[in-house]
Amino acid sequence: MFRSASSSAYRLDVKYAALALLPALALFGCSSPGEAAGVGDVLAGKGPRVTVIDEVGDPVEGAEVWIVDHRSLRADVAVLASRITGDWVETAKAVAASIETTDANGLVRFPTAPTGGVLVAASKGSYFAALERRQIGSGKFEITLRPRIPYRVHVVDSEGKPAVGVAVSLAIPRGEAIERLPASARTDEDGVAILHEPPPEAFAARRDVDRGTVRLAVARIPAGSQPTAPVDPVGTGEIVLPPCGTVELIASHSQFSQDHWKGVVQLFAAKNGSRSDQTLAARFEGGRVTFKYVEVGIDLRAVAVIVEEDDPARRPVGAFSDRLEPVELPGEVRGRVLLLDKGAMIEGNAVNAKGEPFAGVPLTLMVENDPATTWTIMTDDRGGFRWLVTKTREGLDGALVLLRANGAKGTKTLPNVPLGSTVPLGTIELN
Repeated sequence: MFRSASSSAYRLDVKYAALALLPALALFGCSSPGEAAGVGDVLAGKGPRVTVIDEVGDPVEGAEVWIVDHRSLRADVAVLASRITGDWVETAKAVAASIETTDANGLVRFPTAPTGGVLVAASKGSYFAALERRQIGSGKFEITLRPRIPYRVHVVDSEGKPAVGVAVSLAIPRGEAIERLPASARTDEDGVAILHEPPPEAFAARRDVDRGTVRLAVARIPAGSQPTAPVDPVGTGEIVLPPCGTVELIASHSQFSQDHWKGVVQLFAAKNGSRSDQTLAARFEGGRVTFKYVEVGIDLRAVAVIVEEDDPARRPVGAFSDRLEPVELPGEVRGRVLLLDKGAMIEGNAVNAKGEPFAGVPLTLMVENDPATTWTIMTDDRGGFRWLVTKTREGLDGALVLLRANGAKGTKTLPNVPLGSTVPLGTIELN
């Protein structure tokens, strides 16, 4: 789970990188769970009552308590997302079904009780605790907060100035390789990041991590070799970045405005294949994203998962991947264009043999004989879908599109397709 698989086949690299970005996309798209749930009168709810105490048994006021429903998010998915978007605890909050804050008595009650097995967790500052239950109902629980070990790291650029906003991850050595742990942070205005030891819950099946081994801080920037430094709880590690420039990625499509596109994008050294552990994904909004620290002189690859700005469901419509020219000079700021119109926007409605829509289900699409185009999207309540094909191996004119949903399959032959056009396929029957 904690090692990024790397394939020798380019199309598989792209597929894995895009899949790795999907949990991040869900996190970037969701609103604050606290806003969704509302704090209100927490003791008037019908869900579980949770009391949060400290190590000496005193109640903890102002602790955040949240519930993650395992039916919607497994622990391993949370771990994967955390490796891309940041600390595991913050990831769990971002995908929580409900989140509340304790009162002066350290008490909170949730509005409703999930029916499935859940993770109930609490945190305040660097303190954290959690418990798992198959069924939680409206019972009473007590959680004792305990500190997570902090590790400080100071990151500077090649001139010795503080590097601001650099993503740093915690890792441990595994022989000649390093294994990244689900804990990340970004440097502040002084170039300092504080990483916290991930809680045991973050490791899911991987409970064999030796907490006695040395920890490494790893700067996650597009670089030929990742800058690292040993860290411990009583000191500050020092990372010096190589000479870097800035890359701004800009979406371009002849039929849509630049601000039509959003999602997440990952930029990494091309020689690393689709190693999703090399960089954090960055938010892609208004067709634009900026990476401030990119090593000079290395070939780059960008992988993006694309969403349309006006889609309230935030369904990913497709993926983009391409090689980019390297940054040539230290301090250089250059734009790189992501050409999204070398394929087509394909739309239609999927129905079964009775004409009933495949509503709200995963629909997998692929251009025949071109596995690199494979994409899965959730249909709307009419079985509708929009699929952005950004490039193909042999073009789309007369190509056969394969569709699959809930075990049913169908095909549709495309007409002549001008590059960048929108192609309506109408109603497609899947049997």
